This record gives sequence, C-alpha cells and structure tokens, in this order.
Amino acid sequence: RSATPWLPSGSIFADLTEFVRSGLACDALVVALPHDVYGELWPAIVALGKPVLKEKPLGRTLEEARDYRRAPGGVQ
Repeated sequence: RSATPWLPSGSIFADLTEFVRSGLACDALVVALPHDVYGELWPAIVALGKPVLKEKPLGRTLEEARDYRRAPGGVQ
C-alpha cells in the first residue's frame, strides 16, 4: 500500500515477514521498532543484507549495543 499520497512508491509493512514475502527490492531499510523488539528481529534484518537506518539508540545498554556490533553482518 502507498505510504503517503506524496510518496506513491513507498510501502509500509506490518512486520518483517510481510516485507520479505512481498518480494519487493529495496536499497536499505528504515527500522522503527521499540527497543525490546529490535533485538529479536536483528538476525532477520541482517539476513536481508541491506543497510539499516535505526534512529533510536542502538541498544538499551552498552553491552546490548556491543552485541549488535559483534553479530554477523553487525553494525559499523
């Protein structure tokens, strides 16, 4: 579905699975999720092999942020 009338090519998905099943190609992902959900989805997000923009703090703690960096395909 259209994200907004002024951005007709944009799409919004209810969840990551819906996006993957859509088969749409993309250059990057903008992830806007609560902190406690982001960590659960990180492996699936990284598996897509796309750059990720996350505007919130990377993790709830310094150790959590370090975990994202150490993960395969981790943060740079």
